[in-house]
Amino acid sequence: MEYNLEQIINMVSDIVFIIAMITLCAIVYVSARKINQISESAKRTVEKVENITDTVSDSAAKSGGFISGVVRALGALSGTNSNKDD
Repeated sequence: MEYNLEQIINMVSDIVFIIAMITLCAIVYVSARKINQISESAKRTVEKVENITDTVSDSAAKSGGFISGVVRALGALSGTNSNKDD
C-alpha cells in the first residue's frame, strides 16, 4: 500500500486534530472542576457572612442598637442628657 505525500499530511493533520481536541476537553474539565470548587467556597463564605450579620444585627437590636449607643455615649461626653422629661 503506497501513500503519497498528501495522504500522509492528511493523516498527520487528523491525528494532531484528535490529540488537540482530547487536550482541550481535558483542560475544560479541569477548569470546570476548579471553578466549581471556587464557587462552592464562595457560597460557604457568603453563608458565613450572612450568619455573622444576622448575629450582629440580632444583638444590636436587643441592646438598643449600635447607633443609639453611640448617640448616648456622645451625649454623656458632651454633658447633655437626652432622657430629660421637660
